[in-house]
Amino acid sequence: MGDIKNIVLREIFESEFSQYPLSNYVGDFYMAVDGSFRGETSGLGVIIETYQGENVLKISQQGNFPDSNAAEYGALKIGLETLLGFVDQNCRIGIITDHDRLSANINTISRGRERMDFEDRISVPRTVKKDWKAIIKFADMCQQVRSVCIKSKENPAHRLANLVGGYTTYGNAENQRTEIPPPSRIVR
Repeated sequence: MGDIKNIVLREIFESEFSQYPLSNYVGDFYMAVDGSFRGETSGLGVIIETYQGENVLKISQQGNFPDSNAAEYGALKIGLETLLGFVDQNCRIGIITDHDRLSANINTISRGRERMDFEDRISVPRTVKKDWKAIIKFADMCQQVRSVCIKSKENPAHRLANLVGGYTTYGNAENQRTEIPPPSRIVR
């Protein structure tokens, strides 16, 4: 299982994203998401950090998802919704997931946004259509959203998605509204 201590999500994202040609994406925030389906119970895990590796929040939440796909998409929806409640919406987010179709769908809407032709190239399971519409809405609020897919055992959010109880811990998000871009990067 992914260990949630001493992990800088940006490093995981950049390590995976660098495998693609012309990869020069820099996010303001990095988010690891995972959904878990265990028969009668399911859960989700979300970890969000700033570019510098500062903890923004961690969520472990039990849910009532009908399948594993719904749990994965539900985790991303909750993560985006929660993050965008604390930060300026014109931010860039790097998403780490272990669900290859979800990752591909996120990247398809990001690349197709300018051309408005992404709908025909996206396939979402029937059980996640409502969450997918919310994900698109939240992604449209951001300047840019990109995703990478990693192995489940390497996903830092995996452990949170599989906890029996649930919790949410806030880092700097609860005490202050994070400014995007940070003042040090406004003028370049």
